[in-house]
Amino acid sequence: MRSGMILLMMAFVMGCNQEKVEVDDRPKPPKSEQQRRFAEGEIIVRFEDGITEAQVLHKLKIHGASIKRRLGGSQQYLIKLPFGHTVGSALPLYNGLIGVKWAEPNYIMRVPEQPENPGAVKVRPIKIRKVK
Repeated sequence: MRSGMILLMMAFVMGCNQEKVEVDDRPKPPKSEQQRRFAEGEIIVRFEDGITEAQVLHKLKIHGASIKRRLGGSQQYLIKLPFGHTVGSALPLYNGLIGVKWAEPNYIMRVPEQPENPGAVKVRPIKIRKVK
């Protein structure tokens, strides 16, 4: 009984020392260089958990940027850059801010066109005649 209690306590202590698992929710850029286009004047920024929207607004106001909209992911925002700022110059700036997890361009993704039903066989319509 005593050894069972000791084993249970050891398992509990070992379980408490586990590190927090980080999920990489950074958007993946398109594979081909030709598809690697992005919206000018916009970036996507992921802030650390615990940063309030008021803090986000304050950080953006310092640099003249604004929130275009909040994205579905946690703490992800579509940011409108101020006039004259490029995506290339903004990324290092925002990636270096305290409280920012990552900043990426707002990539333009295109879904390749596919036929409605690729396995379907075209059927010729049958004309219906009226019977007298």
